[in-house]
Amino acid sequence: MNRTFSILEAFAGDRHSLPLHEIAMRVGLTSPTTLRIIKALVELGYLIRLTNNEYCLSPKILRLSAAVKSTLDIREISYDVNHDLAAKTKESVALYMLDGFERICIYAIDSELRLQAVIRQGDRAPLGLGASGKAILAYQAPELIEEAAERLEQSHAVERAKLREVLARIREEGFAQSSFEVTGGNAAVAAPIFEPDGSVRFALSLACPESRFSVNEAFFTEEVIRSAKLISKRNGFTERELTPASA
Repeated sequence: MNRTFSILEAFAGDRHSLPLHEIAMRVGLTSPTTLRIIKALVELGYLIRLTNNEYCLSPKILRLSAAVKSTLDIREISYDVNHDLAAKTKESVALYMLDGFERICIYAIDSELRLQAVIRQGDRAPLGLGASGKAILAYQAPELIEEAAERLEQSHAVERAKLREVLARIREEGFAQSSFEVTGGNAAVAAPIFEPDGSVRFALSLACPESRFSVNEAFFTEEVIRSAKLISKRNGFTERELTPASA
């Protein structure tokens, strides 16, 4: 069963059709084994053999994909991952969404600890401010980044050149951090959640008092990145879809 799904996942990315040898290479199976599974998928109507002897996903499986996407939103896709992260770290976890030139909290889990970062669904902050705002802004189009930077410069005296450097580092490292930027006394780490095309509309964030964050920074960062990658995968994103233009 795992091998069957691996073959279907091989078609997620830069190519709509693939020859047998490339499918086998992508999934790490021998060509005879790959061919046997492909034939079964063709018979079931999930793959189509083209005239050039390459294979592609059929409309049947594309319809299934569309049905799943229409019935699930990011909160449902990420629900158990968010709660696992909160349980493992015992800190406040939140999901943020791009909304114009702001990021808005669309789901929040309170920390189990008495001293905690308080996050409320509906909380807003400018893009580029706080870990989640930076994690989302870093992957937007250059025009939106420049407009957001200009707004921050005017409203919060954030230097544009410095912000560009921070966003470039976020794209390289895959996460953003902040301290005392949105709420005094708190620190946070956030990672982007990718769409199937490599764009970013959401970010996963963990926040807590700065005193606890500084002690657990590496652990919190690793867990947030791992969780965001899992949500991205569930959301239909694969690593090879992250092109330089979207990175």
